[in-house]
Amino acid sequence: PRLQYEVYGKRIPGGAGLAFPEWDAKLHEVRLEPLPRDWRVTGGLDWGYATPGCFLLVLHGPGGRYHVAQELVFEGRPSQEVGFAIGSMCGQLGLYPEFIGSDKAMAAKPDAQASIAEEVDYGLKQALPPQFRVPIVHPEKGPTSRVTAKALMHRLLAAKADEHGVVHAWGRPQFSIDPVRCPVTTRTLRRLERDEKKPEDVDSSQFDHPWDSLAYNLLAGQPKI
Repeated sequence: PRLQYEVYGKRIPGGAGLAFPEWDAKLHEVRLEPLPRDWRVTGGLDWGYATPGCFLLVLHGPGGRYHVAQELVFEGRPSQEVGFAIGSMCGQLGLYPEFIGSDKAMAAKPDAQASIAEEVDYGLKQALPPQFRVPIVHPEKGPTSRVTAKALMHRLLAAKADEHGVVHAWGRPQFSIDPVRCPVTTRTLRRLERDEKKPEDVDSSQFDHPWDSLAYNLLAGQPKI
């Protein structure tokens, strides 16, 4: 099933329905070239070693615009190497996040060793110019945090149509994603299914790492424009 879903893009059958049924490729899959240099920049990171992890670079523009501009999907790579890869990617783009939202579990220190977050941070520092400091933050993880992230996403995806069902420029959604720079994330968000037992949540049994990365960014706080 994982091969069918991740490689061939086939949707895994399920009875709960799509997590984000308002998704519309014409409205939400948007290319911004060149990338804006005057928008605020943040990031989201879902760690993974045995399973794929994902880093997303997010741009925040006027009117609450939320644009997922670049992805980095990784698997089987040491945490310092992942941090260095994230920093190198940001340096190549010339876009440096104000923060990176991630899972609080990344800050855990087993046997008093360095945490995954510290290892990633070390790699970041090796790749970034010394004047740039990108903190890794961990939003509080409570029983309703996943539901909150999904509710925020619904708000960003919402579009307003006129009486004829036409969405004009003033009614376009705040959320957009670059389908060329972020192919895995785009395919994942398109096909995510909601939890059959918890309709207000995303089904976590499917491949959802890009969504988790996005959720950590949302929960860490959208910059105010």
